[in-house]
Amino acid sequence: AYTDATAANGTLYFYVVTASNSSGEGPASIEASATPTAPPVAPAAPGSLTATVVGKSQINLTWTDNSANETGFKIERKLGNAAWTQIAVTASNITTYASTGLTANKTYSYRVRAANAAGDSAYSNTVTATTPRK
Repeated sequence: AYTDATAANGTLYFYVVTASNSSGEGPASIEASATPTAPPVAPAAPGSLTATVVGKSQINLTWTDNSANETGFKIERKLGNAAWTQIAVTASNITTYASTGLTANKTYSYRVRAANAAGDSAYSNTVTATTPRK
């Protein structure tokens, strides 16, 4: 086994192996080729998450897309001190979400993270907003 630690990503390489000893060198193996690729990288965390109360049943979220490789954003919400629950997944490059069907006079917290095949980013900042009584 051999690892070519000098190989650059995206470059095609060809390899042959020969055996040698004090009597000389044997015939070369069949040629093998390889093109190394970097493993996928998780996206950067979204930033500047804000929440705007629209009415007693809706809070609109806005954030900054800080990555160029996300496949979407995962939006999580919690009511008061309850556990976080994922409520939506957007497509890539989306930076807004309308959280609807909420209850009047309740405090909701939100956080967002980017996702792709390599995994999830860190969470955005957490925002909290309270729907009005009426």
